[in-house]
Amino acid sequence: CGVDVFVSSSNQARKIFGMKFEELIQYVLNDMGLVTSSTTYTRSFKTSSGSSMVYTYLIDLVISDKKIQTSGDHINPSEIIGSIKTSSKDRMQKIFVDKTLLERVSGIEGIKYVAIFHNDVQRSGKDNVSGTFVAKLFLTYGELLTRVDGVYYLDPPSHIDKRAYTG
Repeated sequence: CGVDVFVSSSNQARKIFGMKFEELIQYVLNDMGLVTSSTTYTRSFKTSSGSSMVYTYLIDLVISDKKIQTSGDHINPSEIIGSIKTSSKDRMQKIFVDKTLLERVSGIEGIKYVAIFHNDVQRSGKDNVSGTFVAKLFLTYGELLTRVDGVYYLDPPSHIDKRAYTG
């Protein structure tokens, strides 16, 4: 609310909120005794035609109970990789794709991967707010791409505890 009031551009306000939300999540995890970090993972790989390409992935959050070992060119499979987003609207599929690519490029299967979202809403006008989480799509991504190890909401969707959403 404060960001919307004090920042003239709504796009800039969302960016600031997103950065502050990431800081809040890291602060809470650190306060719990966990160690957190963020990094940019970069790895070269060969295409099917034999040429080289570079995969670059900004890791929002690395979580460990001791010193972080994941770095720009190394993923420690005992650490948790986290994606932090303000909303799951239009971003849910990204967590599945990101984990799939990260495992494929790093050569590490079973990377522990979680997503942390602030909310799951779409606003239209002043009074119309609706949830955007689609259970069957979420379950389909988990079956056809990869399973994620957790999806957490600060403000969970009101319908999240229904059977169709629990897989």
